[in-house]
Amino acid sequence: MTSIDAAGATRRFVWVSALTSLPAGLHAATMVLLLTSRGIGLSTIGVAMAVQGVVTLTLELPTGGLSDLAGRRQILAAAGVFTTVAMIWLAVADVAWQFLVIGALIGVARALSSGPAEAWYVDTVRAVDPRADVKKGLARGHTAGFVALALGMVGGGAAALVVPLPSDGVLVPLSISPLAAAAASIALVFVVVFWLPEPVRPRTGALAILRDVPHQLRTGIRLGVSDPGLSRVLVTTIAVGVALGALELLAPARMATLAGGTAAGSIAYAAVSAVGFGTSAIGASLNPPLHSWLGTAGRVAAVGTAVAATSLLGMAAVGQMSGTAGLLVTAGFFCAMFVGLGIVSPARSVIIHDRVGAGERATALSVTSLTTQGGGVVATFGLGYLAESSSIAVTWWIAGVLMLVSAAVFPEIRSAARMPAATTPVSGLSGEWNR
Repeated sequence: MTSIDAAGATRRFVWVSALTSLPAGLHAATMVLLLTSRGIGLSTIGVAMAVQGVVTLTLELPTGGLSDLAGRRQILAAAGVFTTVAMIWLAVADVAWQFLVIGALIGVARALSSGPAEAWYVDTVRAVDPRADVKKGLARGHTAGFVALALGMVGGGAAALVVPLPSDGVLVPLSISPLAAAAASIALVFVVVFWLPEPVRPRTGALAILRDVPHQLRTGIRLGVSDPGLSRVLVTTIAVGVALGALELLAPARMATLAGGTAAGSIAYAAVSAVGFGTSAIGASLNPPLHSWLGTAGRVAAVGTAVAATSLLGMAAVGQMSGTAGLLVTAGFFCAMFVGLGIVSPARSVIIHDRVGAGERATALSVTSLTTQGGGVVATFGLGYLAESSSIAVTWWIAGVLMLVSAAVFPEIRSAARMPAATTPVSGLSGEWNR
């Protein structure tokens, strides 16, 4: 397997990031409408989404550890296979229990795809130069992922309108979106298998790798607790998770109120979400110049977090507005929040990758993803109750203040010496790059 230079690794990382995110955007555009058209009630849809979240949360750390032990390419390919199966089944399913299983499959795929591509990219670049600067490449990959989500949301919704299919068959117009997502996932599998060179690893049985996963998990948890920089990052990811959970839970209801009805609110929320993913791409692309101006990834992340928090507070402040004006102002703050989150994402990754070696890279990313989702779970339960007993605005005030306070943590994160990409994993499994 031939080695590649930094530019080649960046190109491949960009493509893999886009193909990993595209299926999520494609199927999210029409999933709820597809399920309701099959006679599935909103309560069952909520349970299916909860199953997806619980499975992702449960497998986040184990799959990160497995990626560090077994290799990035195998885990990414497995994520593509799980997504393909789930999307094809989603296109034709019509019984409630099937959607619960599909939710679990999507959860497995999400957990598998969280981190391996980014870990592969940093490992590959730093195998050529252990002190290589990965800021621009990470920003490009995150930008590509956000753009793919936005295009998927738009394309998935449009495909359901233009493809001529009967509305009473096994395949209906709304089935086109998950089928397109399956096609994108198949493309991801081929790209990962044939285009991502991996380091040569010692031949180790599957059972031996699985036995080593618990040790890898303990290592990831220990990293998050013992390393001062990573522990501060985890504090911020919890705050971001709370804010995102509060937004995703309550923004559709707020949009429906402002738009004058559930149907109009659903369309407005879908449109604003698509634009939001696009503005996240803008935020991610701003990362390199902001880093040149501010000097450290911690300061860039602090600025992005402050922008996102201020925008959420802005949404809370205009809670008394109504009608079209209120909808436009709320949508503007919504998109500004995602600009801030787009700025944070690659900057936070730079901090993480500068503090861990190749043997713990995907595990560390999974830990941060786990804390983000954990914050979202807290928001879903706690802040949902608070919104019912008080108001949506009060909930957003609390989430916004929490995130704004967390912004102060980033500048306190001191630079760490970069670790070479070929460090031996803590499990004892190691590999040499085939130059």
